[in-house]
Amino acid sequence: RGGFLGVSLFFVLSGMLMAQVVLRDAERSEGRVAAGPYLARRVRRLVPASAAVTLAAVLLALPSWSAWPGLQPGDVWAALTGAMNWHVIDLGSAQVLRGLGPLGPYWSLAVEWQFYVLLIVVCLVRVGSLRARLWSLAAVTVIGGTLLQLFGGGDGFVREFATDRRLVELGVGVALGLLVRHGQVPIVGPVVGRVATLVLLGLVAFVDFDPPWLLHGGFGLVAVLAAVMIISARETGPLRRLWSSPPLVTLGRDSYSLYLVHWPVGQLLTRHLDLHPAVFVVIAVAVTLIVGVVLARAVERPAQQLSFTPRTTLAIGVVITLGIGLAGELLLA
Repeated sequence: RGGFLGVSLFFVLSGMLMAQVVLRDAERSEGRVAAGPYLARRVRRLVPASAAVTLAAVLLALPSWSAWPGLQPGDVWAALTGAMNWHVIDLGSAQVLRGLGPLGPYWSLAVEWQFYVLLIVVCLVRVGSLRARLWSLAAVTVIGGTLLQLFGGGDGFVREFATDRRLVELGVGVALGLLVRHGQVPIVGPVVGRVATLVLLGLVAFVDFDPPWLLHGGFGLVAVLAAVMIISARETGPLRRLWSSPPLVTLGRDSYSLYLVHWPVGQLLTRHLDLHPAVFVVIAVAVTLIVGVVLARAVERPAQQLSFTPRTTLAIGVVITLGIGLAGELLLA
């Protein structure tokens, strides 16, 4: 039931890695973070696989396939431009199932892209040290995001998908990245790490979709549990051995492509298979693994090896976005 909480873990990990990357870049270039190269790396990392899945979703929506009737050009543009979370909010409850169609998982990617922009602004502002600015970003996002979740208005869709409500998880990740980068991570011990991991697994297993407590500050609690689990996984012990096992390392390496395809695969199989839920899950996971690994090996990883200049990379990203968006306009009209 609570598989969607994986997004919270994703946000914490992303925030941690973002902070580490910009600090590393700054150390290599006398305290400066170049926005162009940073964004170009993000484009190479994220755009090719997401563009391939978006194009596949458009083609499968054509009348000859009708994999998911109702896919609209607006859904395609929202997925391509990093605005899917606001697009889903705009659709509202009456159309949320369509808004969470084959491109629905892009809402979390949209939140991350928007946070990239905020992070770059913080890096480019030349006031104080970069580390101090990043600590300020972490504090503002954690405190501000928590207050908005506790006291901000809006319905469940706003609390679930709005960027400002999910900043708390990314902010916790940034704080963790700062601690890790400078060797200041506290020792939590194996017992605390196991408890945090078990609580997270329990939430994933038993929490209904978006209970009120989760939408009113609970995402912050999940983020803290995720951070404790990550810290414990860095320490010598059973959790480190578990997360370092080859199958899980391989799964993690291909996790981005797997995330992109798991939802459309599930929707396709739902339309064509009528099986016992347990059997369906086994088949869906198997097909997702196959399709996701193929996407990672054929598109995602080769794209990361490209050696274009940052300007050329960004230009290619714009051309791909416009091309697929216009194709969606023509084919779905």
